[in-house]
Amino acid sequence: MSSFLRSFDQYWQESANTSKKLVAPKYKRKAVVLNFSNKNIQEVKFNPPEPEEIIEERACILASDIGLPFEWAEAVVKLRNIKTPKNITTTSWLEMKKVCAILYADNFTLLRAIIVHDWSLYDVYGCSLINPYSSFDKMGLLLLLKPTDRIIEVIEGRIKIRSKSGNTSSFYPKLEQRLKTALLHELV
Repeated sequence: MSSFLRSFDQYWQESANTSKKLVAPKYKRKAVVLNFSNKNIQEVKFNPPEPEEIIEERACILASDIGLPFEWAEAVVKLRNIKTPKNITTTSWLEMKKVCAILYADNFTLLRAIIVHDWSLYDVYGCSLINPYSSFDKMGLLLLLKPTDRIIEVIEGRIKIRSKSGNTSSFYPKLEQRLKTALLHELV
């Protein structure tokens, strides 16, 4: 080992004393300053689109790409863009968003099945304007489902749901639709 260190010391002294550089020098780039004197430049103003225009545009894209009816696509986009309403707790709102993710999973498969079987917007997104979580008779599917529930079957008059514990229940369409009922995205 000592012989290796001696030979390295000798190599270092010989190469350090030479005028040869072991690493090629890097060239520094010089900054170029352009003098531009055009006084005829007009100020460009950008007007952002209105929120309604953005919602309509996204709903059109969702309707054309996924094949949802425009009213349903508009409800999906509006619900995604609103903040937590004042009359819904934050935890309940987050649970409802998770339930939305279940309906929208796999390219909106469950939501499309619900639409095909003639369910209305109020059956899925319906709620009471004043007390969305306390008016049980006016709650839509989104407010009744829990994030741990699974939708087993969707047919014309019934949606079959299995809870985490394994119990099955059914959700039926409301008889008196639009009677003092609002859609979830209208709670703002």
